[in-house]
Amino acid sequence: MGTTNIFWNAYVQAENKLTYNFLCLLEYMPNVSEFANFLLDDKYVFKNEHPKQIEKVFGGYESNPDGKIKLVTSDNREISIYFENKTHRCGLEESQLNNHLRVFCCTPEDVLLVITPRPQDKNIIAGLNNPKVFFKTWQQVSAKLKEINEQQPSFLVAQFVEYGVLSGECVHIESISNREIGEYLRARKTETEEKFFGLFETLRQSLNFNDLGLCEIDSEIKNHWGRFGLEFEFKPKKHNFGQWFFFGIYYDSFDHGLKLESPGVPELAFFFDINPKERERLKQNEGLGRAIKRLCSNGFEENLTVKAANPWRLLFCRQSLKENEELSVERLKNTFDNIYQLLSKDKDFADVMF
Repeated sequence: MGTTNIFWNAYVQAENKLTYNFLCLLEYMPNVSEFANFLLDDKYVFKNEHPKQIEKVFGGYESNPDGKIKLVTSDNREISIYFENKTHRCGLEESQLNNHLRVFCCTPEDVLLVITPRPQDKNIIAGLNNPKVFFKTWQQVSAKLKEINEQQPSFLVAQFVEYGVLSGECVHIESISNREIGEYLRARKTETEEKFFGLFETLRQSLNFNDLGLCEIDSEIKNHWGRFGLEFEFKPKKHNFGQWFFFGIYYDSFDHGLKLESPGVPELAFFFDINPKERERLKQNEGLGRAIKRLCSNGFEENLTVKAANPWRLLFCRQSLKENEELSVERLKNTFDNIYQLLSKDKDFADVMF
C-alpha cells in the first residue's frame, strides 16, 4: 500500500490539498524520473522507480515543510527532496526557506524544492545563493507534465494537469494580448483557452470580496452564451429578483442579441442580469428608474424600459478591445472596480439590487 491515496485527500486548506495531490502524482506517475530530473534542473539522474519514501505535510517541528520525497539516483544515492508549496493565497518568505534549510537540509543528500505560481519569486531563491534550493512555477510544472503526457500518456498525469487548470492552482496569467484573444475566438485553441482561464483566475484572486459588501458572494469562470469571464452570484439583502452579474469578454451576439460595436471585435463587458419574470415589477420601481437614468449617463446601457437585448439583461456596459491591445489583470481589476463602484454607490440601485 502506498503512502498516499488518490481517492482520499482529507485536507481542507487548498494549499494542503494541492500538496497532497502533488505527492500522489510523484508516488504513482509512470515516468517519475524524467519529471524529478526536471524539478531539480537535471542535477541528478534518478531511477525510474517509485519514491523510496514520502512524507506528507509536516507538523510540530521548528520549521514545517509541506512534504518530503526520497528518490534514488542511478548511482544509488538517496536524495531527500523537501517540498515547499505556495499558491496565490500566500507569499514566499526568505526566512521560512532559511529555516527549512537549517532544520532539514543538513547533508549533501538533502535539497529543498520550492514551487509557487509567481515567476518573480525566483528573485527570492536567487537571494539565498544556496545550491540546495530549486525553484519552479506551477505553470512550468504544468507545461512539463503536458510534455511528458504527450510522450507517454497517463490518466493520472492528465487528471493532475486538468485539476491544476480548473482549480486555478497551476495558472497565473498577468496579461493576454488582443492577438491571442482573436486567435482563440477564431480557432478555439486549448492552450489559449487555458490562458483565458489563467487570466480570469488571477483576476478573481486579486479581488477582495469583502470590499464588495455583498452577502454570500461567489464567482465562477464560465465560457458560454458568447462570453468568457467571471459570473458572480450573491444573496440579495432585501429583494430577490434573480439578480447576478458577469464581467469578462463578450465575443458573440447570438444569445445576448447585442451587436458588437465593431463586427468581429470582442468587447470587455459587464452584464447585470435578472429573472425575466421580474421585469414588469421592476419597471414600477421609481427609485430604480431614476438610478438607471443616472447610470446610463455614466456609460451604461439599459434593457428595462428600452428592450435592447434578451430579457435576462437589465444593465450593461461594454468597451471594444482594439487591435494590438493587451488585456492585463490590472486593467481588468481597475475596470471592474470602477463599474462596481458606480453601481454600489448609487443608493437607489444598490437598495433594490444588492
